[in-house]
Amino acid sequence: FASYYTASKLLIKGESVVDFYNDDWFSSKVEGYVPGVYEIYLVNLPTTALVYLPIANFNYSTAKIVWTILNILLLTFVIGLIINRLNLKGSWLPLAFIILLAFQPLYANIAFGQVYIFIFFLLFLAWFAYEAGNELVLGISIGLMFILKTAGIFLLILLIIKKKWKSLLWFFALVLF
Repeated sequence: FASYYTASKLLIKGESVVDFYNDDWFSSKVEGYVPGVYEIYLVNLPTTALVYLPIANFNYSTAKIVWTILNILLLTFVIGLIINRLNLKGSWLPLAFIILLAFQPLYANIAFGQVYIFIFFLLFLAWFAYEAGNELVLGISIGLMFILKTAGIFLLILLIIKKKWKSLLWFFALVLF
């Protein structure tokens, strides 16, 4: 989270994204916003910082709380829709919750303020858009996944096989924009 947060703050200040990949420079900037934390930006795409722009004007602690709440709300929404969609009842419902709550990467995602719950939400949105035939939402959700973490890139193959040309157009329009 400290890396994403710092990158968003630096974007607002007009800093060059190229400098994000200078480990010494970037880690000194992280130290300025989040004392005692060493982070580099090396593994992230330049566009990943865009997700955190809406909360970058908050101080670090407040931004982390807002991001955590957003993640929990998105996860609750998606899990609720999945349970409804799969019509889980009886013993399947508590079993689903046990499996979900025992999933350690979920805790790590929330604790470290990562973007993967948001990407899961976008993947879920793409699934619903695909089933509903909404090529605009399908293309945009896959495009956002790609922009953030190159996630969903293999879904382009599905779009080609299923001849979802409008979705591909929306994907490329968003990515190239």
